[in-house]
Amino acid sequence: MTDIIPLGPEVERVWREFWLPIVGRSDGSIDMDQVKRELHDAHIFITEGPKVYMHVTGGRISKTNTSADAVIGQHDELWAYCKDDVVLDREVLEDWLAAIEGMTTGYEEDYDDPNLLNLQRVGADLGELLRRGGRSE
Repeated sequence: MTDIIPLGPEVERVWREFWLPIVGRSDGSIDMDQVKRELHDAHIFITEGPKVYMHVTGGRISKTNTSADAVIGQHDELWAYCKDDVVLDREVLEDWLAAIEGMTTGYEEDYDDPNLLNLQRVGADLGELLRRGGRSE
């Protein structure tokens, strides 16, 4: 015979505050059909969640019980790393810059069309990026 390990206070709290209102009946009994539905949903999360976690963290986290803050932190760290190491193809940058210059040439700098002003800013940014050899800051 195996010893029964008592549940900790956190497990009891989650049962009482979260699960019991979902699977409990007004007479105090447990609705087993609802338990099965909830376990089905939990199964989907347990089997599919790691795929998402692995994707957004670059393979660093797979456990679905990992805190959201940890997953978000890993994602942000990975994004910062990737963003800093992006090297854009010089030809693509030159094509973009030529297209923007073609759309904005002939307009005075103080022209007040916000779309034109945004294009001019993007053109200036692309020009700067090209001067740095295609590397972001």
